[in-house]
Amino acid sequence: NARFEYITQTLLPKPTDTQDEIKGKMKGLALVLDLDPSGIGGGILQNKPSSGSVGSNQRPPLSSFSIGAK
Repeated sequence: NARFEYITQTLLPKPTDTQDEIKGKMKGLALVLDLDPSGIGGGILQNKPSSGSVGSNQRPPLSSFSIGAK
């Protein structure tokens, strides 16, 4: 029970977590579950943003979204 509560209350990502926090929680969860954490953090989110693009911890400005159907 204590291990389950620790996992659900501490290691599961929350909607307010940054990408770096989520990656850290996933690595911690992998360690608690005796899994290999080396594959965590790959994929699209790990790619370096090109100049002018939004980083993984930033949100695009609201003005960049169009409103209404076309």
